[in-house]
Amino acid sequence: MLEEIDKGIFLSENPRFFKAEPSKDREAVEKFAKELQETIKADIYVQTAAGALHRGSQASRGPVTKFIKGLKVVGILVEKELTSLYNLATHPQRPVLAVMQGAKLKDKLEVIKSLIVNRIVDRVAVLGKMAIPFIYNEEIALQIEELAQKYDVELILPEKVIAAKLPAGISEDEFIDSLKKDAKKKVEISTFPTNAVPEG
Repeated sequence: MLEEIDKGIFLSENPRFFKAEPSKDREAVEKFAKELQETIKADIYVQTAAGALHRGSQASRGPVTKFIKGLKVVGILVEKELTSLYNLATHPQRPVLAVMQGAKLKDKLEVIKSLIVNRIVDRVAVLGKMAIPFIYNEEIALQIEELAQKYDVELILPEKVIAAKLPAGISEDEFIDSLKKDAKKKVEISTFPTNAVPEG
């Protein structure tokens, strides 16, 4: 797991490739976190993965810190991100556009609400899979649309979507994993206007 790349400097394999790292089994995560510290024997913990701070339940993020007796700090990248967010919230340079994308709208709902209600942004672009609730006029999307209208924030949504036909007998996650393993795999795709996307 550890490779010495220079005198006293060790490089570790990315913990995310270990089964226990993304596990929902709290006991397994705690055990792996302890094993990480016993292997690495860290004196100081520096969290510099700004884009992964929300994944605090993973062994190499939150749990491992309880086994490290020394200093625990954030790194330069996290400091830059927090400074940028602070400046955006306190001294925004108008107009401000927030680009939101990801798998689940409900995970970002409170963030989007806060950006709109506190008038931090002037426009919100919702892209990727996160736009699906808007396409099907789901309740969660209607909440955001109402707020955007109330606070005069422009909501930008896709006009077209590209959809792939899911092969019979496998889940969406399994299909995506198969594409990651074989980038040249042929996939049946179609383009639809967002107001004419068929069910399924």
